[in-house]
Amino acid sequence: MMGTEDKTLFCFCHWGWKNKVLPDGSTSYVGGITRQVIAKTGIKYIDFVNAIFDRLCIDTSDIILHFTVKFDRSQLIELRDQEDVNTLLQFNDGFAHVYASSLEKEPYSRLSSGGVKKVELTADSDSEPDTTLAGDDVNDLASPLKKARFQSAGDS
Repeated sequence: MMGTEDKTLFCFCHWGWKNKVLPDGSTSYVGGITRQVIAKTGIKYIDFVNAIFDRLCIDTSDIILHFTVKFDRSQLIELRDQEDVNTLLQFNDGFAHVYASSLEKEPYSRLSSGGVKKVELTADSDSEPDTTLAGDDVNDLASPLKKARFQSAGDS
């Protein structure tokens, strides 16, 4: 197991950013706002996340955080627990980048609690569509639903 060293990182916190792919294939941050947070060894996940949201002046709902490491600044890693904060501290030197983005704009993110996903269903059939309304044919009382609709229509 590796020894723990005391570390202080200057964290660039980005909000409202877009990725721009550079000619060499690397990814660069473009636009948005940038603030800073200082992270020290031993900082708790909840304290770190709250500091980021406070500095960026954003609400925590429907927001996802990502960070990068020094050996691959183009790869965004989701920041979701204490282990991720420890990784951020261990694999960066002097500074780090943390990116806040909306879950609504993240195509591969899971839905937030209470979120609704629109699902469209289609059915393929070789037969002609049935355009007859229930109750139109008095002699066709094959299903209980059609019987109920027919009787209900007759009662009014």
